[in-house]
Amino acid sequence: MCNKWLNKISILVIGLSFLVGLYFYPKMPDRMASHWNIRNEIDGYMPKLWGLFLMPVLSLGMYGLFLFIPKIDPLKENI
Repeated sequence: MCNKWLNKISILVIGLSFLVGLYFYPKMPDRMASHWNIRNEIDGYMPKLWGLFLMPVLSLGMYGLFLFIPKIDPLKENI
């Protein structure tokens, strides 16, 4: 039962992060600062698409990977 709730909460959080990105997409500049040097000057930029959706996409990929790994684990009987 706890596992079902954890899956639902995970999907909800990932979906919410996509919705927040969609909400702020039109309000963001085309280039977003992504890196600062030691003097606190911006020396790296990324497009707003990557800036807003990189972490949600990585989160979704990791979630899918962690769901898939137990299905292919040859030692799953030991868990």
